[in-house]
Amino acid sequence: MYRSILFLAASLISPFNTSAFAPSTQPHHSPRHTTSLSLSSSDPTQERIQSLVDTHPVLLFMKGSKLFPQCGFSNTACQILQSYNIDFETVDVLADEDIRQGVKVFSEWPTIPQLYVCGEFIGGSDIMIEMYQSGELGEMIEKVSAVALFVWLWIVIILCLLNMAHKTYVLHLIVISKAKADMM
Repeated sequence: MYRSILFLAASLISPFNTSAFAPSTQPHHSPRHTTSLSLSSSDPTQERIQSLVDTHPVLLFMKGSKLFPQCGFSNTACQILQSYNIDFETVDVLADEDIRQGVKVFSEWPTIPQLYVCGEFIGGSDIMIEMYQSGELGEMIEKVSAVALFVWLWIVIILCLLNMAHKTYVLHLIVISKAKADMM
């Protein structure tokens, strides 16, 4: 459920409020850009990558998995993300050669790992290290987490209100049914 809330929060931020991830006063790292598949593209690999990027607020294309990274750079990227104690998804590019080559075309970046936050390509492990050290990556992750918490609280409030409305409706039906039964 947390993953769904995080995605909902990310989708609220990403397309409508790009200022939420505006660069801080820290130096801007060149590979950060939003990726969007051209509407005329019919490459199934690119469509699959776009779907993954759109579906997961924090996504890391890497060699191996977060439990068993297969290269030092992927391991570093995982450790950085794990230090924030957040839920993030990984895609093992070693398991699918089309994804391995396709993600390089998709991002216009030649190396793996590749990090995406709310659909925005952040960069590889070197850039993640720089952003981690400067605090910029932490700010991005905090914003995603804060919005996720805000959305989660609103969902809880709405569910409580719906539950109260449902109980009131059921109580109303019971009273009406009892009144009708008494009339007979």
